[in-house]
Amino acid sequence: MSHDDLVRRYIEALQRHDYDGVAELMHPEITARYPQSDEVFEGKESYRAMLEAFPDPPEVEIDRSTFDDTVVHVASPMPFGMPVITVVGGGDTFLGEGTVRYRSGDVWRFVSIIKVAEGLVKEETSYFAQPFEAPEWRAPFRSSE
Repeated sequence: MSHDDLVRRYIEALQRHDYDGVAELMHPEITARYPQSDEVFEGKESYRAMLEAFPDPPEVEIDRSTFDDTVVHVASPMPFGMPVITVVGGGDTFLGEGTVRYRSGDVWRFVSIIKVAEGLVKEETSYFAQPFEAPEWRAPFRSSE
């Protein structure tokens, strides 16, 4: 299986809360990091257990995932509530970015770096930040996007 297919299947298994499917695609020595909270999850069992313990995961829609110029439309539940995600990459490293919306109404942006080794997901590092209002002084420099 190509690395693109591996990462696509991994994300889709997370979307379905299919933790058997997620674990099947994880390297036994996976390391998952959340640098902002200084958390590290070492090994498949630890990371899977954390994912399964996530309280009240929201139902959300993935609008778009991109793998080497292929667009995949998906609508399904996702732990951590990622309703918009774009994943790009090739080789051994993939970058995902999107929005996390919790049932409480909290909204966060995220970036995840996924690395593949030995045909499995070996590393995942995720950064989270809350959106904020842009300062008015930067208005003259912004594009219209």
